[in-house]
Amino acid sequence: MAAEDAAQHARALQQALDHSGWFDGSWVQDALYEWVESRVPVAKVRAWLAADIVSPYDASALRELGISAEQIRGGQLGERVSVRSH
Repeated sequence: MAAEDAAQHARALQQALDHSGWFDGSWVQDALYEWVESRVPVAKVRAWLAADIVSPYDASALRELGISAEQIRGGQLGERVSVRSH
């Protein structure tokens, strides 16, 4: 990823995290670093955040199990996962 693309990706992720309502203070910086490191596209990060999955590690584990953000959101299970992981 080129430096300009990486910076644009980080800005878009920052906006997604800010709008999610899950993050405040220094926790948003930690989350930003983790999501940038995960290399998940911003649209997919937004889908996971909309499903109340705030950790890229949780999102990755769910994807590996074949569970999508849409399934989590439909079952309203995301908050339970996210609260337990933080």
